[in-house]
Amino acid sequence: MNDNSEIKEAIKRLSLENAIKHSGKAQVKPVIGRLLGENPDLRSKAKEISALVKEIVEEINRLSLERQIEIARELWPEILSEEKRKIEEEKGLPPLPNVDKYECVVTRFAPNPDCVLHIGSARAIILSHEYARMYDGKFILRFEDTDPRIKAVVRIKTDLDHPNPAVRDWPALRIIDTNRYPHPRTGSRYHVWPLFAFANGIDDHLNGITHIIRGKEHLTNQRRQEYLYRYFGWEYPEAIHYGRLKITGATLSKSEILRAVESGACSGWDDPRLATFRALRRRGITPEAIRQMMIDIGPRPADITLSWKNLYAYNRKIIDPIANRYFFVNRPKVLAIKNIEETVTISLRLHPDDPKRGSRLLTVKSSDGEARLLISSEDFRRLKPGSLIRLIELFNVKILSKSDDEAIAELHSKGYEEAKRLNLPLIHWLPEDETIPCEVIMPDGSVIRGLAEKNLLKASVDQIVQFERFGFVRIDQIGENVRAFFAHE
Repeated sequence: MNDNSEIKEAIKRLSLENAIKHSGKAQVKPVIGRLLGENPDLRSKAKEISALVKEIVEEINRLSLERQIEIARELWPEILSEEKRKIEEEKGLPPLPNVDKYECVVTRFAPNPDCVLHIGSARAIILSHEYARMYDGKFILRFEDTDPRIKAVVRIKTDLDHPNPAVRDWPALRIIDTNRYPHPRTGSRYHVWPLFAFANGIDDHLNGITHIIRGKEHLTNQRRQEYLYRYFGWEYPEAIHYGRLKITGATLSKSEILRAVESGACSGWDDPRLATFRALRRRGITPEAIRQMMIDIGPRPADITLSWKNLYAYNRKIIDPIANRYFFVNRPKVLAIKNIEETVTISLRLHPDDPKRGSRLLTVKSSDGEARLLISSEDFRRLKPGSLIRLIELFNVKILSKSDDEAIAELHSKGYEEAKRLNLPLIHWLPEDETIPCEVIMPDGSVIRGLAEKNLLKASVDQIVQFERFGFVRIDQIGENVRAFFAHE
C-alpha cells in the first residue's frame, strides 16, 4: 500500500470502526496498531503514518456518532455488520436451555383478545421472536379462542392437597348454553369451550413448541399444565419466566386501559396518554426502539422498573439521524429588528450532519429598514433590554425595549464567530409572513399551538421530524394547518 489516497482510506475505515465501537470517539493507538498489522510495509513510515492517523482520527471524532454510522453504512457496511455481530455476542440474549434436545427451536405468542397490545406485551412478543430468529427456528403467532360464559365446568383431576389452591382440580372446559350465548363466529355449533390453561397447553403440544417465554405470573399455569401433560404422556416444553416490567408513568393494566377508552376519558386506542402500540406509533416511537429495549432487558427473572426516558433514548438513536429539521414557534411573539436594510434569504440544512439531504430556505424581508420576526413566548420572556441574542443562522441582535407582545431590537453583528466569542444564547425564529398554523399534541393529551415554517408543508403524514429546540414529532395531518404528535426531546 504505497498510494497516499489508499492509506488515507484505510485509516478512515479503521478510525470509523474504532469510533463506532467506542461511542463515537476513536483512539489513535489502536488505529495505528490495526493499520500496521494489516500493512507491515508501512512500518518504515511509522512516524509519518502516526501524524496522519492523528489528523484523521480528530476529523472523525468531530462527527456525531449517527453521522459516523451513516458514512460507514455508505462506504464500508461490513464495519456495521461486524460490530453488530460483536454486540450481539457481548450484549445479546442469554442462550436458551437445552437447545440441543430439539431439531428446531419453536416459540410462540398469543395476543389476549380482551385488549389491544401495549408496551407490556412487547416483551413476550420480541423475546419469543428474537430467540426463534437467533436459533434459525420458528415463531408462531396464534389466536386462542376461549369463551368466558359459564354453564358447567369440566375440571382436571390434580391433588386436593396441593399447596397452591389454584392448581387443585383446576377448570379446563366450560359447557355453554349456545341458545343464550351463541359464539360470534360459529354460532351454536360447539357447546364445549376450553379455558386458557387447557387450550394453551394443548396448543403448545400440537404446535411443537420447544420453549415457552412468558411472565412469571404464568408459573401457576405451568403447574396446572404439567398435570395435563403427564396424563397424555407428553414432555413439557422448556419454560422461561421473566419478572414483571413496570414503566413509571405508564398504565399497563388492560382493565384500566379498557375502562379509559370505553368511558371516553381517552379518545381511543391511539390516545397519546396510553402505552398501547397504536398510541406509541402515533407519537413516533419506532418498533425498532421497543425491540432493542426489550432485547437489552432480556428474560431476567427479577422485576424491573423503567421510565419513559429509557425508551426515548433508544428511539432518539434511531430517529435523530433521519429526522429533518424545521422551526416551530410556540405561542409566538413579535421581534422587530431595526437597521435591516435589505431582504435576506438564508439556506438551512434539512439535517445538520447530512448536506446530501438538501436544504430549506427562509426569507427575512426588510420594510423601511426593519424586519419583523416571530419567536417563542418562552424565549420572549427571557429577553431583557440591553441583552444580546443570536438568531440561528441569521444574525446577532441587541434588545432595545420590550412590551407585552413585542420586543424591539437592532442589528448588532452578523457573524457566528462573534456570537461564539460573546457566548450568546441561540434562538430560533420565523419570518412573520412565511408560517403555517401548527398544533402539537403532547403525551399528557394537552395541545400546544403555534406556527411552523411553511417548508413543513413539504413533509408527509407519518414522517418524523425535529422541531429545533422543541423536540421530535410525528406529522399526523397536513392541510391548511399541521397537526403533530410529540414523541420526546
